[in-house]
Amino acid sequence: MGITTPIFIGTAIYLLFGVGGSVVVQFVPQFDDKALARTLVWTAVICLWLMWIIVYMSQMYPVPGTGPELPESYECEVNPAIECT
Repeated sequence: MGITTPIFIGTAIYLLFGVGGSVVVQFVPQFDDKALARTLVWTAVICLWLMWIIVYMSQMYPVPGTGPELPESYECEVNPAIECT
């Protein structure tokens, strides 16, 4: 499985959410303005997809040098069996 396969699968899932939401809007009789409801559904789907793709791609290529900085006495505090000087 390459890098692009999960991106395509995730995008397809979000497209299914958008189409499913649009279909649900068509059959709910309480919505007076169905075009507005469809616009809201697609806006939400696009915003969620954008957030997902940004988080997914930031994990693929993390920014170097942003890892946690541990104090030098960390090993002694976590594992007292280690003899520290």
